[in-house]
Amino acid sequence: MQVQRILGTYKGKRSGPTLIFMAGIHGNETSGIEALQEVFSTLKSIKPEISGAIVGIAGNRAALSQETRYIDEDLNRLWLTEESNSEIIEFKERDEIVETLDEVLTSETEQVLFFDLHSTSTESPPFIMLSDTLRNRELAQLIGVPIILGLLEHLKGMFMEATSRSGFPTILFQGGRNGDETTVTNFKGMIWKVLQSKCLLDTKLIPECESAINLLNSFAPVDKENEFFEIIYSHKIKPETKFLMKPDYLGFGYVKKNEVLATADGIEVRSPSKGTLFMPLNQEQGEEGFYLIRPIASKWIKLSKKLKRFKFHRHLDWLVGVKKINNNPLTYKVDQQITFLWALEIFHLLGYIKVREDGPILYMARREDEAKPPTVDEAIQHFKNKSYLRSELKKIKSDWKIPFSNAQ
Repeated sequence: MQVQRILGTYKGKRSGPTLIFMAGIHGNETSGIEALQEVFSTLKSIKPEISGAIVGIAGNRAALSQETRYIDEDLNRLWLTEESNSEIIEFKERDEIVETLDEVLTSETEQVLFFDLHSTSTESPPFIMLSDTLRNRELAQLIGVPIILGLLEHLKGMFMEATSRSGFPTILFQGGRNGDETTVTNFKGMIWKVLQSKCLLDTKLIPECESAINLLNSFAPVDKENEFFEIIYSHKIKPETKFLMKPDYLGFGYVKKNEVLATADGIEVRSPSKGTLFMPLNQEQGEEGFYLIRPIASKWIKLSKKLKRFKFHRHLDWLVGVKKINNNPLTYKVDQQITFLWALEIFHLLGYIKVREDGPILYMARREDEAKPPTVDEAIQHFKNKSYLRSELKKIKSDWKIPFSNAQ
């Protein structure tokens, strides 16, 4: 697939937010590209009025041209690294994307919202992943599909992590299986739905909106008890390992403890616990074979929202076995040997992630998620400065005052 970096732009006469949709960060995930192309074609044909603007950006163009996940490195792991190597294609792609964002962000922009579009290698209903802040939760709940928490504890350097840490509301939307027409429709339904709620698009003017939104709505959780999930296990794969999922395993299917799910170099891989199978790998490139997730009770989601509003995270050292690091309420040291059973779950619900584990000692950290989003001028400076990625990482490390794991 050969595409330009900017897939399309459409701006209304009324003021409003700028919605930036990123697609194709993985080159074999082309459905998001197709959906954006069709949406821009429809917008330019019908010319409906909106408040604000929408911009579509292509991710790894080199990998897209070969329809492979990546060429040298996974582009979606390079957004918070200090490393830069002009001989690696994905670093060039990353720098070009930063320059493109500099071009599309203007001083006229009121607010910037990011949407990172992905698809999976296995049949799966659509879902959302995010950095757990209240603004991101609210944005995700507009879409109405299951929301997965905790991914950033397992994967580092993602695009959504960099934009979210900079203060921009950001969600990662998985539309379904790579190449399925239903996946393209799910993406379009999600884009139309966001334009309707954030840019005040009158979807009645666009005939295809209703069917696309209705399809997306058909994947809505049956109740509030199945709206939020947390990751409880990640099966990592070494680069030299030949990993093969067993056939017929689909995303969001239930698995039992000790159930054989895959083989690694011919050796059976069994589920370490019961749970819901999430993102099973059915392609050669990838670092995670599968995840297990479980639903989070709605009462805990409601409680965590209230606790965040009241800044309860500043007082977690009241808990047995929990201490602030350098008296900073954004960083804690947790002794699992003496703390209570649900301490880790409390930290997760308050937006903390595990950044280091030293035997029974866990190091938990988060950013101050209720801070005011950056102004557009600040955003422009972030992306104009080519040292942004490195300086942002250094700022995070300085704020947290603890060493990251090597994966970070």
